[in-house]
Amino acid sequence: MEQQTAVQATAGGLVASAVLLRAGDGVLISVKIFEGNLSLGGGNSTRSSTNSANIGVQLPKINLPTFNGEQTQFQTFWQSLDCAVHSNEDISKLHKLNYLLNALEGKAHRAVAGLQLKVENYDNAIKILKGRFSNKQQSIRPLC
Repeated sequence: MEQQTAVQATAGGLVASAVLLRAGDGVLISVKIFEGNLSLGGGNSTRSSTNSANIGVQLPKINLPTFNGEQTQFQTFWQSLDCAVHSNEDISKLHKLNYLLNALEGKAHRAVAGLQLKVENYDNAIKILKGRFSNKQQSIRPLC
């Protein structure tokens, strides 16, 4: 069962608004901090200043699947990596490359082993892996 709780606090000219969403065993917390006044009247919220910051919550670790070069497993591997890493704009390409390289084994790892850990090599690694292991008969559609 899903529960949602909203909290507001004011201190030293800052207003913090938090929403806690509980679903099963998990809890998601969204916190926004504003300078100035925040009014919550009639379901609408306004603020007198445009300065705001979102404070993120550390989510549980997601274990990425590994890929060993078995062509029949590439689509499943790529969809998981795409949702967790590739489509996440908060992760730099250098970190994405590191996640990718750590998820590869065997033939797949050897296919990109010559690439150095550089920002520009993330796109190169994806191109190499898709070119070598993607089943041309199946289209790879994102799940997320």
